[in-house]
Amino acid sequence: MRTGTQERFIRAMAHYCHGALVQVEDCSKKRRLSPEQVLERRQLSAGVGPIYPLIEYAHELHIPDYVFKHPVIQEIEQLGTDFVLISNDILSYMKEEAELVPHNMVAAARLSGHGPQEAFDYVGNMLSSRYKRWEVALEHLPRWGVAVDGQVEAYIQGVANIAKANLNWR
Repeated sequence: MRTGTQERFIRAMAHYCHGALVQVEDCSKKRRLSPEQVLERRQLSAGVGPIYPLIEYAHELHIPDYVFKHPVIQEIEQLGTDFVLISNDILSYMKEEAELVPHNMVAAARLSGHGPQEAFDYVGNMLSSRYKRWEVALEHLPRWGVAVDGQVEAYIQGVANIAKANLNWR
């Protein structure tokens, strides 16, 4: 595994561990969070971020480290994570409500005063806005040369596949 890939994996795992601790603290203190706050907390604690360096590893990609620092690539990674989290909360709401799971965006919208359909619409709009941002990010994707661009395309497809896999595992 390349050094940059290892560093990204280590950094993502550190964020994941920190996020898990924040989630435990939120639950223990029975904090009521908005849907946006739930998403913000779970962006770290859901464990999606550590999968991204594994795309590089599994597909033997050799993308220069500076590419991962580009704002468009960071936006694509963030959006991939959000796709997983938001769609998961929509699909698992009924199960999680029955189990009294407090860190679900639909549940947070309900606790914020939204009716059932309003809560789903609210969270659905969160997801729709991210699909639009994804398209904008792809339109603004820089070019780094033929060799790098092909690898970046494979990486972005991997990010998209993670979101698709989350939908299909059920």
